Amino acid sequence: MMNRNVILIAAMAMMSPLILPAQSTQPQPPVLWEGVGPVIAGSVDLSQLPKEAREFLKKLFKDKTVTKCELEFTDHSYDIDLADGTDIEFDSKGQWTEVDAGNRRVLPMDLVRHLIPDMARKEIERRGLAGSIETIKRSTRGYKVEFRGTDIDDIRFDSHGRVLKINLDD
Repeated sequence: MMNRNVILIAAMAMMSPLILPAQSTQPQPPVLWEGVGPVIAGSVDLSQLPKEAREFLKKLFKDKTVTKCELEFTDHSYDIDLADGTDIEFDSKGQWTEVDAGNRRVLPMDLVRHLIPDMARKEIERRGLAGSIETIKRSTRGYKVEFRGTDIDDIRFDSHGRVLKINLDD
C-alpha cells in the first residue's frame, strides 16, 4: 500500500502546475557569463590622489568643490569633476594631463597662464582666441589647446610653446 501511495503522490506532483516550474513562452537572451564584468574605475578619496595632484588642486582650484574623484584601474589615472563642471585628469604620478571647462564653457585666462608656456599663451592671445579655450591637454610631446566657437578647432604646441600645427574647424 505504501508503494502505491508514493507512486500516486509522485504522479500527481508531476502533473501539478503548482509544483512544476513555470515555462516561459518568451525567448530568453543567451547568458554569456555570470557577474557584472570588469570594473574599470572606482571612487577614491581625495587624500588617495598622488601628492602632486593634491597640490595642483589646492593651488589652482582651492575654492572649488570636488564632486567626483575616480581612479581608472586600467592605467591608474585619476578623473576629477568639480561642481562648476570643470573636469581634470591626472596620470598615475599626479601630473595633470587634461583640463576641460565642461558645461559648454571656456577656461579663464588666469588658469590658462598656469597650464601652458607663455609663448603658447601669447600666440593664443595674438590670434584673439583667449576667451575661447575649452580644453587643454598635456603630453610628453607638448600641448593641445582646443577652442569653442571659433574657426580654429585646436592648436598644438611643443613643450616650449612653439606652434606645431593648427587644425581648422570643418
